[in-house]
Amino acid sequence: MVLDDPEGKINLSCTDTISNNEMVARKNVKIGDSFLASCIDNCVKEVDSTSIYGSTRYSDDSVLCLSAYHAGSLLPEGGNFMVKLNKGLTKYESENRNGIISKTKKGDVAAPSITFEMVMPDDMIDIEAVKEGMKVDVYDKNTD
Repeated sequence: MVLDDPEGKINLSCTDTISNNEMVARKNVKIGDSFLASCIDNCVKEVDSTSIYGSTRYSDDSVLCLSAYHAGSLLPEGGNFMVKLNKGLTKYESENRNGIISKTKKGDVAAPSITFEMVMPDDMIDIEAVKEGMKVDVYDKNTD
């Protein structure tokens, strides 16, 4: 289930995890749920990699913004991305991705794991639709 915030997304601080963000807690997010999140531009620089555990799936105590960047779902300048809660793992492996080395730790299958998905800006959606062979109306602002 995708959970929608009235404003359309959950704005995260640079140190937010699934368990310490008030909006996530209020929504009672559970395994299988997804939500749209947003991070500011300096999160990649402000938080160190000791606060993320895993590679493509992250532990629930991993910092969300830095983990999303590590996963390739968030650009250094910040932005929006999707967060999905999955079944927990028995172990989270370390990996060097996007210049950040995550940490290894023992997992807990009772606690959720987290995956991320990049959200493309509106202008990129039209480009991707054209690549897929869909008809897209294009407005050229230089023709007016």
